[in-house]
Formats: sequence, C-alpha cells, structure tokens
Amino acid sequence: MELESLIKKVIQCVYNVRLQLSSGFLETVYQKALLIELSKQNIQAEAEVPVDVYYDDAYRTTKEVG
Repeated sequence: MELESLIKKVIQCVYNVRLQLSSGFLETVYQKALLIELSKQNIQAEAEVPVDVYYDDAYRTTKEVG
C-alpha cells in the first residue's frame, strides 16, 4: 500500500471513530474502536506494544507505551 493512501485510510478511520463515539469515554474505548476500524480497512495494528528505549547511553525495555 502506498504511504499516502495508507495515511488517508488511517485518518478516515480516526474520523469514523470520532463520529460514532461522543466525547467522555476513557482512552482505551477509543483505542479499541480505532483498532476495529483499522481492521475493517485491512490495516494491521497493535496496541500497547513493548518498545526499547535508549536515552543518554542508557537502555530500558518498557512493557508498554503510555
């Protein structure tokens, strides 16, 4: 998939979630809804994946971002 096309699809997914859900939910509700929207568009995505962080020659592995 071309990058520009992917960006447009992701933005549309975010827009769809915003239209269907009103404000006031916890972040996790929007996160799960966005994963559903992305999946409907055949866009693979994961939430809260571990990342390796390097800062000032120090290394730290995190369990999740956020």
